[in-house]
Amino acid sequence: MRTPNRCLALAAAFTIALASGAAAQEEGKTNNRNGLWGGFGLGYGIVGVLDCPSSFGCDTEGGLSGNAHIGFTPSNSIRLAIGSNAWTKSEDGFNSNLGVYSAQVYFYPGEKDFFLLGGAGLALAGCSGCDTETGGGFLIGAGYDFPINSSGSLALTPYVNWIVTTLEYTPYLLQFGLGLTFN
Repeated sequence: MRTPNRCLALAAAFTIALASGAAAQEEGKTNNRNGLWGGFGLGYGIVGVLDCPSSFGCDTEGGLSGNAHIGFTPSNSIRLAIGSNAWTKSEDGFNSNLGVYSAQVYFYPGEKDFFLLGGAGLALAGCSGCDTETGGGFLIGAGYDFPINSSGSLALTPYVNWIVTTLEYTPYLLQFGLGLTFN
């Protein structure tokens, strides 16, 4: 199985686990989705290249990954935000990074706190001794807001995101993380 297919299979398994956890959540304990909101998260990211020339021998690389976003809530099922998703790795004095700044839409398809995420924006990639490359970035994801206080204004949010860029050789980022969402 090619590496991107393994990554997608891992993302699908993580999303199923999120949905299973969502089904087990207590009745009546939902997030307080209204007004201004934001969040941030940390986790693990896997970067690879979709259009890798065979002469490169491109491998996937794992490293620290995170996100941050802030926005507003026009309805109980839609949240809009601006945000950033990033990955970084430092090894033997060599640093690499990939990030996307994007406009994001969070869609909550039901009464529960499971959401789907879509976004588009500016992608940047760089490394030690390299020029920063810019292009487009596209994001899809899923997560679940598990309320951690009685008002629902704070939530732990496990998430998975898949980001594809228009940079040279089409690098991608698969993120798994745990965030804190606040209203």
